Amino acid sequence: MSSFLSKLRVSITLWIFWALLSIRNLHIARVIFNAVTKPTSSQKPWMVTDPQEKTCVWVLEGAASLKQEELYDRIRKADIVLVWVHGGAMVFGSAAQNMEPFIKWIKLFKEKKSLNVVICGVEYRLAPENPVPAQFEDVATAYTHIVKDLGIPATKIILGGDSAGSLLGPEAVIYSREFNHLLPNNGYQLPIPAGYVLSSPVAEVLNPCPSMEENKRKDYNPPTMKYLGSYVNSGPSGFQPKPWVLFNDDYNLKANAPKSVLVFVGGHEIGRDENILIAKRFSDGGVDTTVITEQYPHNWFLLGPSVVDEPSVNEKADEKFVNWVIESIAKA
Repeated sequence: MSSFLSKLRVSITLWIFWALLSIRNLHIARVIFNAVTKPTSSQKPWMVTDPQEKTCVWVLEGAASLKQEELYDRIRKADIVLVWVHGGAMVFGSAAQNMEPFIKWIKLFKEKKSLNVVICGVEYRLAPENPVPAQFEDVATAYTHIVKDLGIPATKIILGGDSAGSLLGPEAVIYSREFNHLLPNNGYQLPIPAGYVLSSPVAEVLNPCPSMEENKRKDYNPPTMKYLGSYVNSGPSGFQPKPWVLFNDDYNLKANAPKSVLVFVGGHEIGRDENILIAKRFSDGGVDTTVITEQYPHNWFLLGPSVVDEPSVNEKADEKFVNWVIESIAKA
């Protein structure tokens, strides 16, 4: 595809995203979003909901045809388990919305490194029907099932997510370890995984955010979209401390974080400065933090060719991601 056609495709995609996210009626926005992101006929054979724990949607080759024991055997024998929490400002989206990058990653690890990777997409309850801490509870439940019920060593697990979902995993680990009475885990403390991957992390804590004005015409996220902050702050009074607790200096971040964190930042996103702030929080806390920045809009790493007009950018980012995951597993 020529450079002109690539840029035209990206421009049209960004406009469509902007139009979707500008819809004020959440029900209509969800219907459209789910229609756009639903798995294709070729992707469906790769996914299956866990027979015992519905918060886990497993992605691996031939998943849909596997019986329970066959599925669990494949998961246990995998070299790496990637647990992914989807974005969508906690108000829309699903575990299946990222099937394209999931399948691409599985194939890359197999073809380039001869490693078997399985992915668990976390199907968490959405706000506002399910207020905080429902989302954190569901992430903790999925992770607990993986490490406790299935017996997967935390040293084989990479916990990742995109946009608002990227912080649900680290926060669930912190709540479980420091404030476990707040989550329905019967006092079980989640083990620290081998690494965190945060793709365009969003918390809506930086106000004002200089990049909001600078990038308001470059990003597809409307500057007026403020779902996340309002729902996080409207949680029950008994749920203390409120998210995002990783910004709280009253606990030891390094003691509750993996050795390695990878952060993807969009240089053209309105939340760029907040992405950098979150990465800095981990780095200042003594965590080995790698930041990959490209001059593209929000969540460019997951959306890939949809918003990135230069194929080499996607290829380079995927290669760095694969190498970082392998290095993090080795260090765990």
